[in-house]
Amino acid sequence: MFYRHALEVTTILVKNPSLAADARNIMNAMLPEVKAATQGKAITIGQAQLNGIISILDALGSEASPDLKRSIQRIKRDLQQKNVLNKMGIKKVKREKGL
Repeated sequence: MFYRHALEVTTILVKNPSLAADARNIMNAMLPEVKAATQGKAITIGQAQLNGIISILDALGSEASPDLKRSIQRIKRDLQQKNVLNKMGIKKVKREKGL
């Protein structure tokens, strides 16, 4: 899906600098977990991070083509069902105070 929609997602992000900044901030915050996952380690992400990812997907979806919208809905469903997280080595989502 990444390669199929890369041009469209890039176009949306270029037109929306604040959305691009939000996406960059989430990705930067998750770099240690991504690195650990690539080394085969089980990781935990915060509910706030998961909510941030879903928020970015929602914003992308508001400007997306029908095909990209379908892909975003599939990704969101997978994230909410946690099955994709398990496949990525993310064993649980930790709940932060206040959430």
